Amino acid sequence: MTDRTARLGPLLARAEEALNAGRFADMHAALEDVFAVDPGSLAGLWTYTHGTRFAKDDPVLARIEAFLAQAGLADPLRAQLLFMRAKARDDLGEHEAGFEDVVAANRLKGVRFDDAGMAALTRALIAAVEAAPDIRLPPSGPRMVFVLGMPRSGTSLASQMLAAHPEITNLGERVALGPALARPGTGRNPHLAFLEGLDRSRLQAARAAYLEGVPDHGIFIDKMPENYVFAWAIPMLFPDAQIIHMRRDRRATSRSVRLTSCLQAPRAFVTTANAAATASSIDRWLVSSVTASGAGFRGAAARLSSRSSRARTSARTSA
Repeated sequence: MTDRTARLGPLLARAEEALNAGRFADMHAALEDVFAVDPGSLAGLWTYTHGTRFAKDDPVLARIEAFLAQAGLADPLRAQLLFMRAKARDDLGEHEAGFEDVVAANRLKGVRFDDAGMAALTRALIAAVEAAPDIRLPPSGPRMVFVLGMPRSGTSLASQMLAAHPEITNLGERVALGPALARPGTGRNPHLAFLEGLDRSRLQAARAAYLEGVPDHGIFIDKMPENYVFAWAIPMLFPDAQIIHMRRDRRATSRSVRLTSCLQAPRAFVTTANAAATASSIDRWLVSSVTASGAGFRGAAARLSSRSSRARTSARTSA
């Protein structure tokens, strides 16, 4: 690790924490320190782009342009930069030029959503959850709030509003729940394997793995949208958790994903012809997966349903 990398890490973490909490002035202050160390920090440029409305002659836009002018950039990197410039151009009212950047970026992403594969996995997971024993760990440690839904459905906005409360901390999009629920080395899907022969000790190990690095006390938000795939596990691991399901008009959601640098394969919904139908299937999967284990999960499902109906209005703003 270079000295510059070591210096950038805490500064970038501070900027991202401020962005997650909706403290945009603090985010910009942290990014000033980031750019003082490395004016071309890609992570800094990404955070700035997602937390700033660009104005004319913005020096950050000039840096993005300078990156794009370089020859030999890898396709994923060029795609990210094009999405950044598209956001800036849209902010400046240069909508046609911004859309051209979006089209070019999506061509470079190189990922496609596997409709049939996702449908088959969903059916298999629901069947496995229905067959699993009804085991729930007692409430312990921090109080968790999971904000789930289609990417670009309003999860960031909801999390930032909640994090305005002094007792709530937004952890952002934690890539933690999926790995904690994986059981590799079986030759099968690791999450289906996790459910086979499920017992309390396996759940305890999963909760410990998920909570690694999270303080023991407090209220914390995990806003990883794709946690809907693992909604069945939340009442098992955290029976006192709150689940907030964000729902937004499917056409607006699909358009927003198209305009965003969602590079991971699970987020490539807009490359299919039925992006709106995919959003609908996510809504159905979320409810059915939480309720699949029977009466023990009905309380969690009721909380989810109640919050879903209240979230529909606020979720019309993009994440």
